[in-house]
Amino acid sequence: MESSECDGTQPAVIAYTECFISLTTLIEAPFNLVRDESILAKVVATNFYGSSEQSIEGNGASMLVYPDPPITLQNDATVTDASKIRFTWTEASDNGGAPVLDYSVFYDQGNGSWTILDTVTASEYQTTIALTADVVYSFKVTARNLIGSSAYSVPISIRAAELPSVPLQL
Repeated sequence: MESSECDGTQPAVIAYTECFISLTTLIEAPFNLVRDESILAKVVATNFYGSSEQSIEGNGASMLVYPDPPITLQNDATVTDASKIRFTWTEASDNGGAPVLDYSVFYDQGNGSWTILDTVTASEYQTTIALTADVVYSFKVTARNLIGSSAYSVPISIRAAELPSVPLQL
């Protein structure tokens, strides 16, 4: 809230309270709201002398949800070799009602413990970790909008290896 001097001749907001209701609360009983449904609210103003009556019902918000996870993770065999892996994905058709802000990329080298590698804004990723040739690496991705992060994508497993050279003799 901005602060400014006033002489009392004009109305002024001297304090305000924001109210946040969790997404879980809104999608369960008794509210049962669904995505894009309008959220109606009434407001009460309070100052040193007391509180106003409730305002008329108004809206200016709609129900947003987490985005769906990215889909179609694919190895880019034109770049992947023994020292680097590049893969791409497609943004899911449902972004939860708000634009996807970024993606988090996770990997697992076979021990079942997923580690975040990076957060990126494009729907592609190229490894920045040191890879061991001929080892299979697994990756999964989440999408994040202003509400939060999606579930994990379906993982993709990629071997850090090069395509063979064209045979020279038959």
